[in-house]
Amino acid sequence: MREQPYLFDGSGILNDFENPSVRMWGKLAPGVSAQMAAQELRSLTNVLRRQHPAAVWENEFIQVSPGGHLQVMQPEMYQVAAMVGVLTLLILAVACGNLGALLLARAVQREREIGIRRSVGAGGARVFRQLCTESFLLALVGAIAGLALGCAVTRIALTEFDAPKWLSAVPDASILLFTLAMSFAAAVLFGFTPALQIARHGRHKTLARQILVGAQLAGSCVLLIVAGLLVRAAQHALFTSPGFAYEQLISIDGQLKQHGYTAAQAREYLAQMESRLRAIPGVRSESLVLLPPLGHAVSYATAVINGHNVRVYPNWVTPGLFATMQIPILLGRTFYPNEKNAVIVSNSFARAQWPGQNPLGKRVGDGNQKDAVVGVVADAHINALSDDDALEEYWPAAPDQMTGMVVIVRTDGALENLETAAKSISESLDPKLFPEVRSIPSLYSDSVAQIERLAGVVTLVGLVAIALAGVGVVGLVSFTVRQKTKEIAIRLALGAPSSRILKGILRQFSAPAIIGLVFGAISAAAASYLLRHALYGISNLDLIAYAGAVGFLIAIFAISALLPARRALRVNVSKALHYQ
Repeated sequence: MREQPYLFDGSGILNDFENPSVRMWGKLAPGVSAQMAAQELRSLTNVLRRQHPAAVWENEFIQVSPGGHLQVMQPEMYQVAAMVGVLTLLILAVACGNLGALLLARAVQREREIGIRRSVGAGGARVFRQLCTESFLLALVGAIAGLALGCAVTRIALTEFDAPKWLSAVPDASILLFTLAMSFAAAVLFGFTPALQIARHGRHKTLARQILVGAQLAGSCVLLIVAGLLVRAAQHALFTSPGFAYEQLISIDGQLKQHGYTAAQAREYLAQMESRLRAIPGVRSESLVLLPPLGHAVSYATAVINGHNVRVYPNWVTPGLFATMQIPILLGRTFYPNEKNAVIVSNSFARAQWPGQNPLGKRVGDGNQKDAVVGVVADAHINALSDDDALEEYWPAAPDQMTGMVVIVRTDGALENLETAAKSISESLDPKLFPEVRSIPSLYSDSVAQIERLAGVVTLVGLVAIALAGVGVVGLVSFTVRQKTKEIAIRLALGAPSSRILKGILRQFSAPAIIGLVFGAISAAAASYLLRHALYGISNLDLIAYAGAVGFLIAIFAISALLPARRALRVNVSKALHYQ
């Protein structure tokens, strides 16, 4: 691989200080910290400010950020990684809630034990310290087990995703401190209340049980609904069509701007490139686009359409792009050569902006400069696969944009032959250029493969969420019902029918269960509304996710309540009362 000589006199990188796509990557020398590098770069910024006062502002500086494997991911990868992070935080919260609820429920069973301790002279403070010590030991054991499991899972993940060899799965001091801090916080937050209740010999047992059941169902409901939404979002990102025929396309990026080309030189270079490409057998069409399909650069603008904040993805193209990428023109026409003050919008954009109206002739733009809509094309995710709403605008490429334009070519032949020919043509036009020739099918396959692997991770974490929610509800409700064995035995001794006892148990917990599920669904709706603006494919009212989560929890609640109750109904009444 040959190095590309970007940093030379007249280079676009040295002259264009407003290009946001330019990033510098460097490796620190041994013994040099990031803070030391940042301080040295501040000195460099001061030099650049004196040389280019109009481009470098007074308070600007070069920001130093630690490099990592995740920083070179596609935008879709960031989104799915964010899904995993959201699910992990929810699982952590529900797991801590499960533990705290079970400890609080167990407090009733330990009242007899604590009463004996207090009767032999143990004070409330001593009992409280003992119970807190138990919680801290439990948290410490969980932290150690979690670290071991986390190291193993991280090592497998790094191997699966082809991470760099230097990226280690061994936790450093910051990870250890974070784990200990989270364990300590969990022990304090979820062990303090049970310990305090036991030490005080708390009352109102029935009310406490009902509150616990409602809170457990609410937390589990939020976890399951959000997990279902995120899993469906990952599947949506995986199976969404890009909206254009990508199978026989290649992109050729001459990177003219970085090599100091002027607009006139770029127009000449691109004209000759297109002319020679058309002469290759099998080439059907070619065109220019500023933001190529499945490229790393993603550009969007925030707009308000019918009272909703949405992302609109603009692009600048030449008239033949829609034919080259086989994007159907639904209304109107494509651009004329050298046309100005015109815009073509996607079908989704037209429906959102002018529902039930003819979009042709409508005006689009900012301020006083509004251009007329001359065409409507089918939805296509050219700028970003994560553009869920497909709100896209296409503007005619301006002459001064030629230095950043990318050639898109469609062929009937083998893509490998066309790639070789494109490199040969570029070398004959300018030997100093090293164009980036990319196969669009390969880019699409890579994107789908990455999303597929991370979608599998999201699904796995979602299954863990389901298991955790089920175990939490079953454990709490079953434990609470088993504590009512004495009450059930007394009712049986007084001649109450078994069916009435079962109905009474379900009726006792039905109100907190309904309240918990309703509160959980409302909380999940609020969370999904926030996620909708950050993650791809999230729907606020996904009936499958909501119905599945609520139905699963109702079934688990009924089973965990009825099975222990039926078992209690079959016990010997005299033995149960004698034991109690």
